[in-house]
Amino acid sequence: VGESLMRACWGPFIALLNDREHDRLIVTRDAAGGRPIFLAARRQFSAVFTHAEDWLLCEPDACADHHYISAFVAQSRIVTGATGLEGVREILPGERWSSGRDQSAIDVIWRPATPALSHASFKESAEAVRGAVFECAGAWAALGRPITHRLSGGVDSAVVLAGLVRAGANEIVCVNERPIGFAEGDEWEAAQETARTQGVRIIAAPASPDRVDYRQLLEAEFHAKPSLADLSYAEPSLMETLAQLSGAIVTSGQGGDQIFQRGPAPYAGADALWDGVSSSAFMRIAADVARQARTHVWDVFAQALLLGLLRRRFDALAAQSFDTPLATEAGRARANRYRQNHSWMEDAAKTSPARAMRITRLIDLSFYAQPTCLAARYVTAPVLASKPVLECVLSIPPYVMIEGGVDRSLERAAFAESIPAPLRQRARKGDATQYHTKVLERNLPFVRELSLEGELARHELLDRDSLNRALAGVWITDG
Repeated sequence: VGESLMRACWGPFIALLNDREHDRLIVTRDAAGGRPIFLAARRQFSAVFTHAEDWLLCEPDACADHHYISAFVAQSRIVTGATGLEGVREILPGERWSSGRDQSAIDVIWRPATPALSHASFKESAEAVRGAVFECAGAWAALGRPITHRLSGGVDSAVVLAGLVRAGANEIVCVNERPIGFAEGDEWEAAQETARTQGVRIIAAPASPDRVDYRQLLEAEFHAKPSLADLSYAEPSLMETLAQLSGAIVTSGQGGDQIFQRGPAPYAGADALWDGVSSSAFMRIAADVARQARTHVWDVFAQALLLGLLRRRFDALAAQSFDTPLATEAGRARANRYRQNHSWMEDAAKTSPARAMRITRLIDLSFYAQPTCLAARYVTAPVLASKPVLECVLSIPPYVMIEGGVDRSLERAAFAESIPAPLRQRARKGDATQYHTKVLERNLPFVRELSLEGELARHELLDRDSLNRALAGVWITDG
């Protein structure tokens, strides 16, 4: 029970199923992880819940899970079933929890397994991607509810907007979160051009570091897991802007980096040999990989030989580590164990290097499913992070995604007729480093107090000396 639902349905769902034939309760969650749900198993009963504050009413003496918290300090985007509460587990995307009279268990009913090798051309692959994205955008548009679209000025949010407009969405208003006084992160002009191209209205949500107060986090809803998404409760500008609009659904381009393989792909040449492409095709692919990854073609040959032809063991997690110097050694070790133990890493271990890297990126999509003040008040629609798009992309070889040696060339080709020409040629994302540095400067006294004199330091869940040195540094804000 649950497999047929997972095959037939997509979207940010949680399903609770009563299996009368086997007298058991089934709880499952969509493959892209659009909504979090948690499980607490006790001797007398088991509870499933979406809001930690509800669980605390049942167990007011719940304790913090210091192991998980120390791992979170090491890698803040870690995806694991463990939570910040002892004895509480998150049911991860694609998992199923079954509870009967005698026993309960968790298994996996959707995996990012690589399907049979696709021999589709670059053009055919682009058409498939475009069809999948437009299908998902069309499904949200078909609800007939007003939509507020977060238009960043980048490619991914422009792609989603194109899909919504094409589907004839009832009413669309775009919002651009514009940092005032920080040119490096200001994409207002690019967002305006995209909105004009699609014939929709756009307004700015002016963001200022002076309005970001981390003390507001102390009054925010308590969550089962800490998350960088919690910082949304300290920044009011977006929510104030949305409150002026009638949109019931909020869309964005979130998930595009993971779905469309943003960034260097130095191992894609190994995948080509793994797939047994012809020698002429491999030479072309190797040149594309070297150009896209900005490395020497001989390095691509070496990686392809070791990992593609000889099938040497490849550690996709080690190839993209996110450790912070503020973590303890124990925290780093736990974070790495949590990452290795994710059920989808079994699939990563069985496939080619670039595909394994793609699976780790798909795991990262769960980051966007963490609770935020936005998700608490609106229906958030993950158009790109939807199962039809995931499954479409998984069928396409990674080296096809960068054909021509251009980052995300398949995405650019798929939507070439739907987004402005300057955007199709864009090679970088907006940078908000100066903005966030100012935010930290403004909140530095509170950050120091909470981190150096609070529970994290008292329980030795972070490296206090490293943090003290970092917070005593001189912040560079003039670029």
